[in-house]
Amino acid sequence: MEEVRLAITRAKVFHIKRDWESAFQCWTEAMQAVNQFTLTKGHTTRTIFLSICDILRRQGQHELELKSRDQLTTLEKPAGTGGSLYWIA
Repeated sequence: MEEVRLAITRAKVFHIKRDWESAFQCWTEAMQAVNQFTLTKGHTTRTIFLSICDILRRQGQHELELKSRDQLTTLEKPAGTGGSLYWIA
């Protein structure tokens, strides 16, 4: 769990500093770390996906952003929620 917290904290710092490459790398690390825990995949995973989508949008990577949003939609369907309203950073 500490690995998840560290990756998210680092990602947030880089995201706020607009260091998109480092933020993207840390969000990816956070996603890999959170996948180790079956009980945390829902809200946390969706929130990390939103943060990644934000970076992709800011970098002009619209095709990758759309693919990520499609994955996000797939995650939200079984969860039965209206979706995550906020991203972590």
